[in-house]
Amino acid sequence: MSTASRKANTRASLPGAVASVARGSLLNLYRHWVLALFSLVAAFGTWFVIQDVENPRVTASYPLEGAPPSILVQAVNTDHLVPNSESRVSVEVEGREGDLVNLSDDDFEATIDVKGIPANTPTEVQVRVVSRRDGVKVLAVSPATISVTMEPLVEAEFEVRLSPSGQLATGFEVTDQKIEPLTVKVSGLQDRIDNVVSVELDVNLSALREGSNVFEGELRARSLTGGEVAVTNLSPERGKVTYTVRQAFVQRSIPVAVTTTGQVAPGYHVTSVIIEPPVISVSGPADKMASLNELRTEPIPLTNATSEIRLTRNIDVQQENLSLERRQVSVRIEVKPIECPGGAAASPCGAVLLQLAPVPTDQPSGLVITSVVRVSVQLTGPLPELDKLTPKSITATVSLAGGLAGPGLYPVTVSVPPNLQGLGIRAEQPAPIPVTLGTGP
Repeated sequence: MSTASRKANTRASLPGAVASVARGSLLNLYRHWVLALFSLVAAFGTWFVIQDVENPRVTASYPLEGAPPSILVQAVNTDHLVPNSESRVSVEVEGREGDLVNLSDDDFEATIDVKGIPANTPTEVQVRVVSRRDGVKVLAVSPATISVTMEPLVEAEFEVRLSPSGQLATGFEVTDQKIEPLTVKVSGLQDRIDNVVSVELDVNLSALREGSNVFEGELRARSLTGGEVAVTNLSPERGKVTYTVRQAFVQRSIPVAVTTTGQVAPGYHVTSVIIEPPVISVSGPADKMASLNELRTEPIPLTNATSEIRLTRNIDVQQENLSLERRQVSVRIEVKPIECPGGAAASPCGAVLLQLAPVPTDQPSGLVITSVVRVSVQLTGPLPELDKLTPKSITATVSLAGGLAGPGLYPVTVSVPPNLQGLGIRAEQPAPIPVTLGTGP
C-alpha cells in the first residue's frame, strides 16, 4: 500500500475512533448515574424504615380527649355579615409522635364559608380545618358542621382616650400630650357596638422621662365597666401618644446662713459662727429653686452679748411650695473680748461684722458654682477707723481647689489691705463656708 493510501485510511478511521470513545464515556456515565440514583433511593428507603420503627405515625386528639373544643372557627366570604356567636372545634390528627408534641391552637386554621347565607337565618355549614404544622394531617373535625346565624356588620366612630397606669416620677409633670389618631372606626355586631363606650390606649406613666416620650400600642374597645368588648375590627388597630414631660420640682442642697440683729457688748466681738448642718436638702418648683441660693435662719439677737451663744433656730422660708428635709438648725456663735493690736491704744478699740461675698479661686475645670453663702467677717481695731469701713474695703476669697460636684465646705481667706493694717485693722479668719458645685453646660 502506498503512503498516500495509508494516510487516507488513517483519516477515514479517526472519526470512528472518536465516536467509539464518546459512546464508551456516555455508557459509563449512564451506568454511574443509575448506580447513584439507586443508592439515593435505597438511602431514602432505609431512612423511612428507620423512621417508621423509631418514630412511627400515630393518631391523636387535639385538644386532649375530654377537654372542650379550643380551635376558634373563622368565617370567610362574610360580605358585610358576621356570625352572631363564636364557635370552636376539636380535631383528630395523624403524624409522627415527635410532630404531635406541644400542639397548640395556632397550629390549625379552622374556617367556614358563609358566602350566600342570608342574614338572621340559622344555617348549618361545614367546618374546614387545615394543619399549619409540617408532618401533621387533620383526619376529622368535631363537630364537622356548626349552625351559624349571620347578622349585619355595624360601624361606629369613637374618640380615642388614654387609659393611664403607674405614676409619673416624683417632681415631673406632663405639659402636653398629642394622641394619634383622635378617632377610630369600630365595626361589629349591633349589640356589641352598643356595649362600647370608649376606645382606649393603655399607657404606663412610670415609663415617662423628661423631654418627648412616644408610646405606641394596641387600641382596645371597652365597656362601661372597663372590660374589653370583642368587636370585629378597629380601624386603625394601633394608636400612639406623644407626651412632653418637664421637671416641675427639683431638689438641691442649699447652704444655710445666720441672720443676726444688734451688736455684742462694747469691747467684745464675734470670732466664729458654726451652723449644723451647714447645708439642707430642699425641693420645690423649678422656677423658684432657680433663684434660691441660700437659706437663712430666723434672726439671732447679739445685743450686749459677752459669751458664747448656743441655740436652735428655725429656717426662715419666705417662698411657698418648698419642701425642706429639716426646718431647724443648731447655731453656735463664739463671742470673745477684743484684743487691740499694739500701737492702737490711742483710740478706743472695737469690732464690726461685715457681710462679704467671697470671690472664688482655684475653680475646678468643668464645674460651676450653683450656690455659695456670704461670709461674716469680724474686724477689730480703732473705732474711728472701723466706722469708715465698707464691704468693699476688705477682700474675701474662697478656695475651691480639689472641689467635687455637690455641696462641700471650702476655706475662706480674708485679706486686709496694707494701709488698713497700718491703722491697726485686723480680720478674724472665718470658718470654712458651704459651696455647692455643679457640672457645667
